[in-house]
Amino acid sequence: MTYKKILVTLDGSSLAESVLPHARAVGRQFNAEVILLQVVAERDVTIGGIPTGESCGKALRYLKEKASALTEDGVEVRTLAKEGDPVKTILSVAEDEKVDLIAIATHGWSGLDRLVYGSVTERILRSATHPLLVIRPEST
Repeated sequence: MTYKKILVTLDGSSLAESVLPHARAVGRQFNAEVILLQVVAERDVTIGGIPTGESCGKALRYLKEKASALTEDGVEVRTLAKEGDPVKTILSVAEDEKVDLIAIATHGWSGLDRLVYGSVTERILRSATHPLLVIRPEST
């Protein structure tokens, strides 16, 4: 299998960022383009129903920062910030961009947190038609 385009999902957390070294390694090995994606939940985009534009701008600044470390290592990187439901948006971007691999980290939630927040990774695992690289962050 050859990977030419890798979609890496980030949410701004250090747990999600644990996927970056793995994406860097695969990107370098296959000379693949890495697309860093952060999905901004629709509820974070509006104040009183009025779009702020601030959330996507903040996400892009964050992604550019993470991209710079990858480009310094010779990996071709693009950044995308999208509004919407995380699972639907990740799957849609994967399809639109014709990626060969989706790389995502688990958060390791359990109990009540998992019940309340659900698991984007779990929903991606159930729904994706693309190969997945799922990383479980090390315990701190």
